[in-house]
Amino acid sequence: MDIESFKADLTNTGYQEVLEKTYAPNQFIETHKHPFRARAVITAGEMTISWGGFARIPRRRYLRNRSR
Repeated sequence: MDIESFKADLTNTGYQEVLEKTYAPNQFIETHKHPFRARAVITAGEMTISWGGFARIPRRRYLRNRSR
């Protein structure tokens, strides 16, 4: 899925705000929660996601957070 299709899908499924974020290599983001189902597409590089004491590098470039 390309970024424009991803954004259109978010808008069509009710997301009111769609953000693009760019992170520096090895940048650490503090532990946080989202009050909505977070979805993301990785367009370059990779991302390690940690939760519940586990860490993983998603194999797919498209991510969907199932929890709220």
